[in-house]
Amino acid sequence: MSSACKDADATPSHVVRLFEEDDAPGVIALLNTAFGSWPHGIESLDAAEFFRWKHTESPFGESLRSVAVADQRIVGFAALMPWRLRAGDRLVSAMRGGDIAVDPSYQRRGLSLSLIKEVAAMRERIAPGLYDFVWTNPNALSLSRTIEGGYRGAGAQPRYMRLHVPTRLRASLGRRAPRTVQPLGELPTAREALAGDVDPRLLSAPARDRHPRLETVKDFDYLRWRYGALTEYNAVRVKSGEELAIFRAREIGGYRMIEVCELLIERGDLLAARRLLREVKRACRADLIACSFDSPYFAAACGFVRSPGGAALTIRPLRDDLSPDPTDHRSWALSLGDLELI
Repeated sequence: MSSACKDADATPSHVVRLFEEDDAPGVIALLNTAFGSWPHGIESLDAAEFFRWKHTESPFGESLRSVAVADQRIVGFAALMPWRLRAGDRLVSAMRGGDIAVDPSYQRRGLSLSLIKEVAAMRERIAPGLYDFVWTNPNALSLSRTIEGGYRGAGAQPRYMRLHVPTRLRASLGRRAPRTVQPLGELPTAREALAGDVDPRLLSAPARDRHPRLETVKDFDYLRWRYGALTEYNAVRVKSGEELAIFRAREIGGYRMIEVCELLIERGDLLAARRLLREVKRACRADLIACSFDSPYFAAACGFVRSPGGAALTIRPLRDDLSPDPTDHRSWALSLGDLELI
């Protein structure tokens, strides 16, 4: 979830209301002001296209959005995205924090909490009792404000790394801000890879674990929406085109890092995971490869170690006795593609 809010008590001069289509240019201008540039690291869509893609074109449904207006301009924006999850064979309806931003000159006036309350009220008017919980993966700037807004911390989702650079360089890599590099022109984009069929066995295969975890439902419509519109993502296939890895390239301090967003393999197929990751490394000549795995044992078997930190999760339950408990970090199994960008 994006955020650029620091606030305290609201003032009556600010009007908080539901988003209208004519608000889009003002919201995009606000997002650029609040974050310096928006969207960050995406060049294949302009800001208006990205906004439509993110908030109106998702197969899970259109985002619920609110704006704050002051002095005849938009000074605040918040959005919740419907998000479909699976826990074993059971489908779970949730909402996900998408964006929240307040103009720097209007921060510390309670606008972010007012925006969140308006979106929550809209959710209950439109679909009372439909959703089990709201979840976000806030950045460091917004984590404390999210907790103050009534969310519960649910720990961090692990991120695993495989290094192909000398050990003495590891410390310096963590101090350099990542920037997007050009797509790998010699490889097919994810859009091209998803233009054909994907083996149904690789899509949203429910876990048969004794204690199933929450994971995004990844059907063909979702994958085409998530990766097909953005040329920043590449893909490799092995085994006659059945197994598929979707990834993007970044650069950290002059070294290429590949973030493997999705490993589309039959669940628990360690040999398939190794084949795909080996092919990604060979095709990209990466210095570092990042990925998420079902367990640290699976990660270690693929040659990966857990990196410090991880993606923080915050949860706002909307009903009691949820199973699995979304406020427990062990209840989640998310890919890097679930956590980054959106």
